[in-house]
Amino acid sequence: MKKNKRKISDLGTIVGGGTPNTNKVEYYNGNIAWITPKDLIDNKSIFINRGERMITSLGLNNWCQKNGIYG
Repeated sequence: MKKNKRKISDLGTIVGGGTPNTNKVEYYNGNIAWITPKDLIDNKSIFINRGERMITSLGLNNWCQKNGIYG
């Protein structure tokens, strides 16, 4: 199988703006991977599906609202 190299930005929108509030325990230890630049640098595979942090849907929704991302 031929592997095509692509930029991450070709696959979706890259959004910066910090992480969900780390003081809110209800935002963490969920099942959504929160991928950071450090995770990408440390990753040794061409795939990534986990980050150092895993967040909850509550944490994701709060972060999206804070950064004006809806839908």
